Amino acid sequence: MHRRTLLLGLVGIAIVPTISTAQVTTTTQQAIERTTRPYIEYAGTDIVAEDATTVRVWFSPTCRYSYEYQNFFENLARSVPPATGMNVEFSPVLNFDVKKGARDGALWAMTYATVRRYYPAYTLNFIKASYVTAQEYNLSPLLIKNVADTLKAARLNPEQVIKTMVDNKAVLQNDLKNYAILMKRYKITSTPRITVAGVYETNPEYVDGDPKKFEIVINALISMAAGR
Repeated sequence: MHRRTLLLGLVGIAIVPTISTAQVTTTTQQAIERTTRPYIEYAGTDIVAEDATTVRVWFSPTCRYSYEYQNFFENLARSVPPATGMNVEFSPVLNFDVKKGARDGALWAMTYATVRRYYPAYTLNFIKASYVTAQEYNLSPLLIKNVADTLKAARLNPEQVIKTMVDNKAVLQNDLKNYAILMKRYKITSTPRITVAGVYETNPEYVDGDPKKFEIVINALISMAAGR
């Protein structure tokens, strides 16, 4: 089987996803396929089986489009019905090589992994604070002072989080390794992107910026994945 790539336009506003909780029948499945077919291309990549129940949001704190889409992604995470069996996970795009223009860095990525694993209730706080720090205040996430300020803004104790990071370095390095493996398998090279069930991938670059189309197609992909 092949993973499918869905090409979507840039939309700079928040949209509340509305996903039906109804059972996806074969007829409904076929109708959804017909609706989304004009936007789907075969990526020629094997599916990521371990992501069968995951809607994965790929983001970067220094990407302005990731920031613009954040409200949509949060609404998506809240509104995916339990009946679909899908869960939403935010995954950072690893961007470490400063010589190649990296602006996020290993320190920020490790901090994110720490928050997500050991302080999960603060994950969205940290993501939003990271956007504000990097984009509204123009403070580089490459510097530990700025990362500490981001943690404070997320209502976390920087000293405690950094100690947790140091004490669990091996576990967190493995988390980053897994992100890197998934990035390679999905061929993630830009943000924001959403991968659905290891099969479909949305890429906000090539459609005309129609927000309603964006909403419809995202919901359709989740319904398609739930009906597989």
